[in-house]
Amino acid sequence: PNRRYLLETLARTLEEAKRFNSPLSCAVIDVDNFKDINDTYGHDIGDLVLKDYASLLALASRGYDMAGRLGGDEYVWILPRLEKEGAIMAGERLRESVERHLFGTKESSFQLTASIGITTYCPNAGFHSTPAQILKAADLALYTAKREGRNRVCHLPLIGPVAAEHAPPQAGNSPDRKI
Repeated sequence: PNRRYLLETLARTLEEAKRFNSPLSCAVIDVDNFKDINDTYGHDIGDLVLKDYASLLALASRGYDMAGRLGGDEYVWILPRLEKEGAIMAGERLRESVERHLFGTKESSFQLTASIGITTYCPNAGFHSTPAQILKAADLALYTAKREGRNRVCHLPLIGPVAAEHAPPQAGNSPDRKI
């Protein structure tokens, strides 16, 4: 699915979560150092990596999850009826499967890692969430995972405005500097 379809699905799934008083988790996933793959092996191998990566994500998904490419090497994984702990466990399983997988070709294979940012909508939190807020919080969790060293799962709560220390680096700022 493309970006538009993913966002429409997230909106519809959030409405269902609100209506049925159930949790909803959302992950933004990134192939670590993907640019290096394209630079080292070429874009054809980069395309194979994205296809393999998408296959691993599909294998990790339940029948009613939705996953797709957000753009570049970023993917979104919508996890209906999954609370924080379950979403983190699912993210860890995916991260580990990526880490174990051999990417590339028979002649030239290599391993990669993934960074995963997750947030969870909790119906009883008393905070009215929008799809954009959910995606933003998951994206900020992804930035945190990358800033903390990559190849990890990071969860940020979806309660009110996201704290400044989780904001992505601004132009001219070092990635390690708090904003």
